Amino acid sequence: MSIDFSAINNAALEHCPDLLFTLLPGGRLNGHEYVCSGLSGGNGDSLSVNTSSGIWKDFATDEGGSDLVSLVAAARRIGQGEAARALAEMTGTTGVPSASHHQNGKHEDRPAAITPVPGDTPKPAMTHPRLGEPSAVFEYRSQAGRLLGYVCRFNKLTVKGNGKSEKEFCPLSYTARGWRWQALPEPRPLYGLEKLAQANPESSILVLEGEGKANAVQRVIGAQVAVLSLNGGSSGVAKLNCSPLQGKKVIYWPDADEPGHKAAKAFILKAKEAGAASVEVVAPPKDVPSGWDAGDAVKEGWSRARLIAHIKDSQLADVPVDANGFPEPESMESRILPPPPSVPLDAFPLEVRAILEEAAEAFTVPLQIPATCLLSFLSCLVGRSRLISIKASWRESGNLWLTSVANSGMGKSPCMDAFFRVITRLEYDAKRSFDAAYADYETELVLYQVQRTAYAKEKSKGKNPEAFALSRPEEPRQRQITADDVTVEALGDILQGNPKGVLWLKDELSGLLFDLDKYSNNGGGGTKARLLSSHSLGPWKTNRTSNPARNNFIPKACVSIFGGIQPGMMSKVFEAGAGGVDEESGFLPRFMFIRAIAEAPAYWSERVFSRESIALLERIAAHLWAWDVEHDDQGREIDKTVLMSRQAKALYIEWYNAIAAEAYLSQNNALLRKLQAHALRLCLLLHSLNAALAGNDGMGLVTEDCMRRALLLADWVKEHQAQCWRFFKPEQGAKQSDPIERAIMAVVMEQAARIEADGWKIANSTEEKDGLLDLVEKKLGMPGLSAVKIGKAASGLGLTSCAVHKGDRGRTVTKEKINEFRATVGTVGTVGKAHGSKVKIADSTVGQPSATVGVTAPAWPMPTVADSAPTVDHQPETVALQGAPTVPTVPTDSSGYNSEFDFNDPNFPDEVNI
Repeated sequence: MSIDFSAINNAALEHCPDLLFTLLPGGRLNGHEYVCSGLSGGNGDSLSVNTSSGIWKDFATDEGGSDLVSLVAAARRIGQGEAARALAEMTGTTGVPSASHHQNGKHEDRPAAITPVPGDTPKPAMTHPRLGEPSAVFEYRSQAGRLLGYVCRFNKLTVKGNGKSEKEFCPLSYTARGWRWQALPEPRPLYGLEKLAQANPESSILVLEGEGKANAVQRVIGAQVAVLSLNGGSSGVAKLNCSPLQGKKVIYWPDADEPGHKAAKAFILKAKEAGAASVEVVAPPKDVPSGWDAGDAVKEGWSRARLIAHIKDSQLADVPVDANGFPEPESMESRILPPPPSVPLDAFPLEVRAILEEAAEAFTVPLQIPATCLLSFLSCLVGRSRLISIKASWRESGNLWLTSVANSGMGKSPCMDAFFRVITRLEYDAKRSFDAAYADYETELVLYQVQRTAYAKEKSKGKNPEAFALSRPEEPRQRQITADDVTVEALGDILQGNPKGVLWLKDELSGLLFDLDKYSNNGGGGTKARLLSSHSLGPWKTNRTSNPARNNFIPKACVSIFGGIQPGMMSKVFEAGAGGVDEESGFLPRFMFIRAIAEAPAYWSERVFSRESIALLERIAAHLWAWDVEHDDQGREIDKTVLMSRQAKALYIEWYNAIAAEAYLSQNNALLRKLQAHALRLCLLLHSLNAALAGNDGMGLVTEDCMRRALLLADWVKEHQAQCWRFFKPEQGAKQSDPIERAIMAVVMEQAARIEADGWKIANSTEEKDGLLDLVEKKLGMPGLSAVKIGKAASGLGLTSCAVHKGDRGRTVTKEKINEFRATVGTVGTVGKAHGSKVKIADSTVGQPSATVGVTAPAWPMPTVADSAPTVDHQPETVALQGAPTVPTVPTDSSGYNSEFDFNDPNFPDEVNI
């Protein structure tokens, strides 16, 4: 029987790119190309494989081929026939003569599992003939997100010696005969491979024994770190496919029992054989019961900081413990806030990322400043001209209450002006058009009144004049998007003529909030209640007995808010904390706080905010400005609701449930619950931004990619909120660190081994220039920095002065301090890192040295959200209006609300191709 090379190649292409992740591990997808460093895989771009045709080329060696068989032959250095057999085995392809139809002397009639599962395969019934309904179902997916199969967990009535219920796990695989209760083919995949694309590629990978534990820990640690699980528990290590771990730093957290200890030893060997850069094992805490695991830590309420601290130093030798032998939370979480999470640039289209980076450099501000400006810029332009719906009873508009938390003098005002000057120009042009239209209106009104008077006189004389032909002219509407120095009452007047919404823009938000009730009659907080209703498009009614002509009724008020606030003012402006009115009423949780700190000196920059960037902002603004609230023939407003694809909805639901579980156990329940709505609003803004770039009306389906980017932003907001809300909790004593303090903490972490060897001390200065003062100066790129300033910062961090060898002075550093510093700046891999990249300080005549600011990431890098996105070449989303799938008509009530639409309707379309 001859080999059907064509059939094998065609079948293999159906398995791309998952096949390439296995064959050439460590690479990445770049559009329709899979790129890696060479025929052994690895991170790089020397070798490229077209996932649609199989054509490949290694530009470093000039090797290449026209199909995947030749690629396998080259990668494994084997002949074409042997490569075809290997490829057929990898993909389960028929048409290759086998040596025998028997295995181990027995006829093998079990059908082979097909992986990945074909996209049109119906979901299986999960009921087991012997075990019944599963207590949990875990989806196994490839690195590219393709479904591979399921593992179902079934609870038994029996209880093990450690008090836990007995469980049985049964794999469910797809075969040529349909779904069957059988294992996935060997070597078997790790659980959670799809998370690798979302996590920071430089981050360590955490591996646990069970799928449920991995999910629980993932929810607490966050998506920036991939938490994987063994397939088959501690007994399944030998059959694992660990190739995705090639080149990765891996940390394994075993169960606290003998099987867990044996599995750890086996896993270390397996991961190293696969080419893992390093493999470390987390020791369970002391005095925990047999079988205790990472999932138990989550059940006991361990916070993210506590999990990270335990992972970093598994022995916890010198950390104070409570009566149960667990570390005290205060010893794990520093009172000093870590640097704020970096902006997830991958959430934005390429050309918009360029605007943000240019603005940061031109105005010498942290990247968080232009990012908040852009989001607020989009918020006011979209308003409620478009709504996003996740289900029939839940829609969100585009208005955000966004606040930049930064010290005075940061330089945020020029950056804000650059973005909102574009909108001001639109408003100015609108004002000129309004003035001209109003002059015509006044002329027409005079003519109308004259004719009406003449008609009345003729009729009073008993004459029968011609019917009054003229109708009263319609008063023109002045369009306006932003407002500054106004009261809430004045906002109502503006909204009367601008149903799309208005942005209350204030450079210093504290002034806005302090003055909320300044002009109200009772001063009792009624304006906050009114603003609350505008956040969710509630009605505004205004009744004035002194001037009935100004009585307003706004059926759906929409007010966005944007401004800056200093950290020290937050607790003074908001009534937060235990029983605080703003927190309890929901006023405070509606604000999205984004921190920004200067992590490098704001040296002179010749960079300017270019005409090209301004032109792109003008194009986006003009497109979204044209969106307005429309009315039907009866004058009723028509809500334009954007729907989402099934894939986008499924992605959101998974994220939503993770947030719900976290909120259930969190003291910041209200904050996290509001985040679920904020994520939809961010998705609407990104969807509208894509529509503006593509030039369409934004009424196409929200795509899975758009939702993924929105959730990236939502997770970024979540991390900022967690930091900023500590300013409202006096018992935590949260304070911002300055650059010298951050440099000291980074130096102490880097020198931890040396400090321990020297008796927990570090000299201020040495002849080798490796003392605390020398290393801090080097870290900041500022030789000659005042020793007094460094000493004062060290004392503020709790590093007491002491004598070291030969009578020199230095600082005492305890193990607790190292853990505290690691929990603070250890979550970010750099000190002095500005605008998301290393900053080159140019030579100048005023004495600034030439240096590169930045430090090496710690051994257990816990990246910011900005580092968590996959490395792909995102292009702006465009929806082809011609030939696109028809979106079903949405049943609406009299207000245009899609109250009857069912997202589970089988006629509802899948993802729109973009």
